Amino acid sequence: MRDAFKANVYYGREKETNDVFVNPTYTGVELSYDATEDLSVKGAYHIWGDNVAGSEDFKVAEFGIGYQLTSDFNLTGSYAIADIDVDDDSSYGVELKYKGAETATTGTWGAWVQYNDTAATYATTFNQDNGYKGFEVGFEYVPVTNSKWTTLYVDAESSYTGNTDEVKLFRTQLELFF
Repeated sequence: MRDAFKANVYYGREKETNDVFVNPTYTGVELSYDATEDLSVKGAYHIWGDNVAGSEDFKVAEFGIGYQLTSDFNLTGSYAIADIDVDDDSSYGVELKYKGAETATTGTWGAWVQYNDTAATYATTFNQDNGYKGFEVGFEYVPVTNSKWTTLYVDAESSYTGNTDEVKLFRTQLELFF
C-alpha cells in the first residue's frame, strides 16, 4: 500500500549571518498527495523570519506536479511565488528524469535535464544572489550501497534585472548515507 498523503513541518534558526539573512528563523510546511499511481501534487509554504535584511518576513508559496510518463521517465514541474516587491517575484522549473539512483541498490542510476527560472524567489548555490534561469543536465549512480555519485552541469544566467552574470558550473560529488 502506498502513502497517498504526506506532510512535513520544519522549524529552525540559522547560526550564520550574511548580507541577506541575519540569524533568521525558518518555518515551512510541505504537503504532497499521490492522486493516482502516476500523478502526484505538492504544495509548500516557507517563511524566513526575524531579521531578514531590508524587509519583513520573507514568504514563498510553492506548487508542483509530477507525472510518471512510463516506468522509466518522470516529468515534474513547479511554480513558486514570493511576497516581495520586485518586478519578477515568481519562479518555475520543469524536469524530465530517466530512472533514478536508489541508494539501497548498487548499480542503479538516473539522468535528468531541467530548466529553471528562479527569479528573485530563490537564492542559489551558484553565486546568483537573486536567481538564475537556464538548463541543468545531470547523472547519478550508486557505486556501492548507501552512496550516490552525482555529476551535473549548469548553463544559466542571472535573472536579476541589470545583472548579466553567466553561470557555467560543472559539479561532481559523492554522498554517503548512514
